[in-house]
Amino acid sequence: MKYVHYDEKEKTILGYYDDEIHETIPTPNIEISDEDWLRALNENANSVDTKNKKLVRIEVEQEKDEKVELEAQIKETENDIRRAILIGNDAVLPELREEYKELLAQKQALEKGENKDEKEN
Repeated sequence: MKYVHYDEKEKTILGYYDDEIHETIPTPNIEISDEDWLRALNENANSVDTKNKKLVRIEVEQEKDEKVELEAQIKETENDIRRAILIGNDAVLPELREEYKELLAQKQALEKGENKDEKEN
């Protein structure tokens, strides 16, 4: 059986344990199924809902700030593309479109929680 060890005050996940591997399981902890463990890893769960005994992802402030900044950059780039089209400045369009694609990819990666540091937990 697998267990998730968490901070009692903050309810943040501190680590995962398997009684087949680990001799001691730190407390506090909750027992989780293999499916719950895999789901938590895929969703980058970082917190424990102790009432429902579920692992959840709570967006931290830094991620919120990054997302707001990316959305502002995306909006600005969209406006730049519109202005370039309106005034007929086709020369800058390929560069603006490339920048726009990169920003959208960054936003998508952030929304998926693809931070490798978090997945290593």
